[in-house]
Amino acid sequence: MMLIKQKLHFRICLYCTSVTIVLCGLLSGCSPVSKTKNHSNTHTLLDTQYANELKLPADRLDNQSSTPHEGGWYRWSYNQATDELELRFYFVDSDLLAKGESDQLPHYKLGDVLEIFLQSPQRKHYWEIFVTPRSYRSSLLWTKQHHRGDEDQPSLRIWPRVDVKLHGTLNDSSDIDEGWSGTVYFSVKDFGVMGDTLPLDRSWYVLIARQNYKKIIDKDHRELSSSPGLTQTNFHLHAEYANLDELLQDAY
Repeated sequence: MMLIKQKLHFRICLYCTSVTIVLCGLLSGCSPVSKTKNHSNTHTLLDTQYANELKLPADRLDNQSSTPHEGGWYRWSYNQATDELELRFYFVDSDLLAKGESDQLPHYKLGDVLEIFLQSPQRKHYWEIFVTPRSYRSSLLWTKQHHRGDEDQPSLRIWPRVDVKLHGTLNDSSDIDEGWSGTVYFSVKDFGVMGDTLPLDRSWYVLIARQNYKKIIDKDHRELSSSPGLTQTNFHLHAEYANLDELLQDAY
């Protein structure tokens, strides 16, 4: 009889514990942990730290919204202690793709890229910086005549530090990723290699752009977006670049 009572007591306790766990989950909004590789597109890292949003170019709207299918946000700031410009970004990306395995490759042909354009005060030259989900970079200097100005002088390239975080699995199109985010750090003194006036003031111009591939790495499977939004699908429309000083003011 004592053994029967002990077994009955154990079953009642087990049942009560199970009910408590279920009720706790319902009340707290918890959900079962998924064991699949899929990553929910919840934008969990997206908050007020990103002040600016990328847009589709006007010639690709087709009477649709200017918001990309997979959004991108960023914010410029200046770190006085390190004398660095900092670009923080977050890109929604359901299929993280990046095949390049070293710096200074044509990464825009090898997968997803963040592109950063920085144009000098006199608009005589500008840098085009590529950053990949794998933290690789490419750096190009363009002259006013749209010719590469760093072919024989690699020292004229700007090499920012990058810190990239992946929210998903790279180069695996069988699952659904969430995106990638990070910070790009530019040392302000590096911009003096072409004799430009420092510090970076209101006469500098910038464009943030993105090439986002899905499933297949070719031009027919990519979405192009930028900030500011452009009238044409051309990231080299310098007259439409934003004023860096205004973007820095918006950051505070």
